[in-house]
Formats: sequence, structure tokens, C-alpha cells
Amino acid sequence: MKKTELSEHYKLMFSDYPEIIKCNELQSMLGVSKHAVYRLLNNGHIGHIRIGRSIRIPKINVIRYLIQTNNDTSTNTAI
Repeated sequence: MKKTELSEHYKLMFSDYPEIIKCNELQSMLGVSKHAVYRLLNNGHIGHIRIGRSIRIPKINVIRYLIQTNNDTSTNTAI
């Protein structure tokens, strides 16, 4: 994906959320369980930052994950 396309997605997706989100906000964004959020983070699927015991996730990392997941899914679909 080109940088300009990523920039456009960035402006449209999750505009109501702050630039750096917490785990509960990620849970809301993706509509998944708390367990699924921690699995995504611990497996390295979504980049995050640890500050002490807190986890913070840059919103751009969530968008990159969703775009990458969508691209992986679309290339694996059968015709």
C-alpha cells in the first residue's frame, strides 16, 4: 500500500479515537474480547508501547494491521 493510501485511510478510520489508544479502546475499535486484544498485542500483530504496566497503542498501528489483514485475506481467497 502506498503512503498516500495509508494517509487517506488514516484520516477516515477511527477519527473519533485519540492518536494513542488504550487496550479497552482497541477492544471497542475491533469489536473483540479483552483476551483477543492481548493475544494480538503479545503475538506482535499490532505494535504497542509499554509504559510501566500500561500498554499504549498508536492508532496508525491498528490501521496498518487492519489493512495488512485485509490484503492477506484478499490474496488468499479462492476464485
